[in-house]
Amino acid sequence: MASIRHLIRGTLRTAIYYTGLAQTLSGYKGAQARILVYHNIAPVEDDFMRGLDMTVSPDVFEDHARYLSENFRVVSLRQMLGELRSGNLPERTLVITFDDGYRDLYHYALPILREHNLPATIFLNTAVVGATDKLWPNKIAYVANKLGASRVAYQARRQWGKRLHLPYGANIPEIIWALNERVHPREIHDFVDALCRDHHLTLPDENSSRIYLDWAEITSMRSAGFEFGNHTHDHVNLALLSEQEQEEQIVKAKEIISQHLGLHEMPFAYPFGQEEHFTVVTRQIIKQSGHNSALEAIAGPVFAEDSPYALKRIDIRETPPSLFVTNVHGVSIKHALSSLKNRGNPTKSSARLTALVGTFGSLVTWLSCGI
Repeated sequence: MASIRHLIRGTLRTAIYYTGLAQTLSGYKGAQARILVYHNIAPVEDDFMRGLDMTVSPDVFEDHARYLSENFRVVSLRQMLGELRSGNLPERTLVITFDDGYRDLYHYALPILREHNLPATIFLNTAVVGATDKLWPNKIAYVANKLGASRVAYQARRQWGKRLHLPYGANIPEIIWALNERVHPREIHDFVDALCRDHHLTLPDENSSRIYLDWAEITSMRSAGFEFGNHTHDHVNLALLSEQEQEEQIVKAKEIISQHLGLHEMPFAYPFGQEEHFTVVTRQIIKQSGHNSALEAIAGPVFAEDSPYALKRIDIRETPPSLFVTNVHGVSIKHALSSLKNRGNPTKSSARLTALVGTFGSLVTWLSCGI
C-alpha cells in the first residue's frame, strides 16, 4: 500500500505541474517569502558525495534557475532580512542558499546564477575551507561507498547498540542521520578512523581530493555578488555539545570568516537544521556573537511576523520538475484534494481543476484494476 500511495502522490504532483495549478493549490498562501537550500551542484559525484542525495546536476539546476527567475522575485538574503525587519517584505520573494561550501559551486552554480542574474548565499564550515580534510558526513559516505553501507551500519550497531535508531538495510543518509542524532562528533571521527584502520582503507588527502571552496574561490564569488555565512566550524549537531563547545563552533567560525572577508555581521545556518539540532542556548550564542539571522532546515515559507532567528527553508534535491515546482509552492496532496473537493464558484482555473479531477479519477480506476 505504501508504494501505491507513493505512486498516487507522484502522479498527482505531475498532474498539478502540467496543468499549471501549483500556484493555485499552494500551501504557502499568505507567506511573504521562501528560502531554498541546496548543497552541491555537479555533473558527477566522487565517493565523498555519492549516496548522500545532496547533489543537483547543472542541467537540472539550470531549469530551476530559469523557473525561479520567471516566477519569483529572487533577492539576496541580506535584502530579504532588511525587508523582513522593516515590515515591507513583498510576497513571492525568494532567496537561494547553499550549505557546506562545496567546491563544485564555483565551477557549476556560479555561471548559471550569473546567467540568470540570481543572487545566493553560501554557508561555510570553516574547518574545511581550502582543506583536503573532510567533514564527517563526507567521510562516512566515502567509507560506505568503499566498504558497503551494510558493513558500516553493522559496525555502528556493534559499537553503539540500541543507542542508535539504525534500521537494517540502512542507506548512507540513514546511517549519517542515526549517528548525528545520538553520537558526539568526536566519537564519529574516531569510528571512521577505526573503520579505515581495520579495513586498510586510506582517505585521500591530496589536493586533487579537495571538495570544498578555498578562500580565493570564495573571494572571487563574493566579487560576483555571492554572500557568505556561518555554518559552524566542523558541521556538528550543536544540541549534543556543551555550551562551551557550542561557543567554540559558532564563534570560531565567525571569527575566521570575518578575518578573511571583513564581515562583522553575517547570517548563520544550523547544521542538519531540525529543532532537535539546537537549543535555547544555541540561539542566545548566535544572537550575542553578531549574527543577523539563523536559518533552519525545517520545511516551510517565511511569514511577515517570523523572527530572523527562526527562518525555515525548503530543501531542494535532484527531483523531477513536478516535484521541484510543487515543493517550492508548498503543494500538499491532501490540501490539493481538499481544494478540489470544495471548489465553489467557477474561476479561470476551473477547466484545469476539472482536468486534474479527471486525471485523479482515471488513476484510481487504473490502480483498482491492478490490485
